[in-house]
Amino acid sequence: MLAVTAVRAVHFAVAVQIVGALLFVAMMGRVPELAADRQRRYWLRAAAVLAIVAFPSAFAWLLAQAAEMTGRSPIEAWNAGAVGLLLLETHAGLVWWARFGIAAALAIVVGVLACRGGRPSEAALAVALVLAVAGFVSCAWLSHAASDGSRYGAIHLAAQALHMVGVALWLGGLAPFAMLLPRSFRSGDGDTATAVGAIAARFGDIALLAVGVIVTSGVITA
Repeated sequence: MLAVTAVRAVHFAVAVQIVGALLFVAMMGRVPELAADRQRRYWLRAAAVLAIVAFPSAFAWLLAQAAEMTGRSPIEAWNAGAVGLLLLETHAGLVWWARFGIAAALAIVVGVLACRGGRPSEAALAVALVLAVAGFVSCAWLSHAASDGSRYGAIHLAAQALHMVGVALWLGGLAPFAMLLPRSFRSGDGDTATAVGAIAARFGDIALLAVGVIVTSGVITA
């Protein structure tokens, strides 16, 4: 149980930060003064790297889950074919195939954006952001909410998914925001300070909405 919790936490952290990185790249692209900003390029490349890291972290979670299901060590579970059984013979396997497909599409889109350089199009960023959010939220279908067979099961699952959307937008944006905000104090350029302030205001609105979603969905789940 501890191994599953640990690797799942690592995978969640990676998935959440991809969402946050792409969210800030999108917001920076809307501010003319930061159209060629180094931090925008940095977070786009970071998202591409994290999209790749998401694969081994997801596989580690899958392997730990198979080991827990069989009561064996990860190596024993792999040698016994438990991973293949989970992927091919269970409902969770369908979710894992969908998640790997989303992860592959996300890695391709973000990788192309990172390699092309220049200002990415809003449409491409929107696609990448939707894929990133979908990749993280799909974890709800592997949670206890997905196994709720009561008459409230659908509501439970929907609340869990909304909860994860709020977490991704809020927590994911904290690191980019923390790196961007000091620029308004260090820079003597009024345009840069104004642009950073505009992004901070946008993120504040998003964070406020996200916290509202987190609280509401948490109450519904309870």
